[in-house]
Amino acid sequence: MVTVVGNRSFGQVDAVLTERASKLALALEVDLLGVKFSGSGPDAFFEGVTTTPEVDAPEIADAVLDRLQASGETRVSFPGSAAAQSPGRWAGQSTIHSR
Repeated sequence: MVTVVGNRSFGQVDAVLTERASKLALALEVDLLGVKFSGSGPDAFFEGVTTTPEVDAPEIADAVLDRLQASGETRVSFPGSAAAQSPGRWAGQSTIHSR
């Protein structure tokens, strides 16, 4: 899994995969994205994506906090909350898997 937070990416995978995950987050216009690949090498294929990846690793949690502070956000919405119903780069929840 590669986790993208703003312009930073995290995961024990080849740099090719972190670049692909970052480009996908940019194309989707999201600041937080988890991208699952079939392996960690440069030839791994895409398996799925989520806008609600795990953020419990300290370096990822710190990156999320830094991103929120840099964006001036004063609240965080959670999937299912009233705030999640309005459009926004941090709101809502979705998961897409390849076939």
